[in-house]
Order: sequence, then structure tokens, then C-alpha cells
Amino acid sequence: MDRTQFIYWQIETLEHLGAMRRAYALEVEAANLHEQRSKRLLVTNDPNGWIDLFAAVTYWGKSGHHVHAHRLLSEAEQAATGLVDGRDNLTTEISRLQSWLRSLNVVPALSDLAVQSLPAMPRMAA
Repeated sequence: MDRTQFIYWQIETLEHLGAMRRAYALEVEAANLHEQRSKRLLVTNDPNGWIDLFAAVTYWGKSGHHVHAHRLLSEAEQAATGLVDGRDNLTTEISRLQSWLRSLNVVPALSDLAVQSLPAMPRMAA
């Protein structure tokens, strides 16, 4: 957890300085760390795992990895349907994050573009 806190403050500083390319790499690292931690915690039914899951989605979204972020939210939505306590709060937060992701105006990550099909262009005679 100390590493994610350190990364958070580095990102804040870099964004303040306008060094967005440097912040991007750290956002990806933070997203991975939060996602890994959330999976470890949620397997043991530790509710703190949801906090890390939402942090991972936030970092994936900020870094342009929208496909991955939406996939995580879909998995979270499925997991939340099986809960009794806190389900309403979780589904509300999931919906809020889905809306937030759709509103982001960032350049998609190349890995996201690789899974999307490109438009077909008709061949034209020369």
C-alpha cells in the first residue's frame, strides 16, 4: 500500500507540473497495484477490496484504458448482485463510475484500440 500512496503523490505532482506523459506510466502502475490488491481482498470477502477496485477503475480510466476499466466494472456489477449488505451502495458507485468513464475525454490506450475493430473501407479503383 505504501507504493500506491507514493505513486499517488508523484502523479499529483507531475500533473501539477503538466508532465502528463510521465504521469501516465505511473497511473498504469497504480491501476495494476490496486487491481491486484482488490482481487486479493475480495476473494477473502474483505470489503476494502471494493475501494481498491474502484481506485483501479479510476486509474485505468485516467490512463486511457477504458476497455479494461469497463470490464472491471462489469465484473464488479456481477459480484455485487450476489451481495445482500451494501449492494445498493455498490451498484450506485458502479453506475457513477460507468458514467464518469463515458464522460472522459482522453486518448484511448493503444491496447484498447487493438481489441476494437477498425471501420471497413471500400476499395476504390485508381
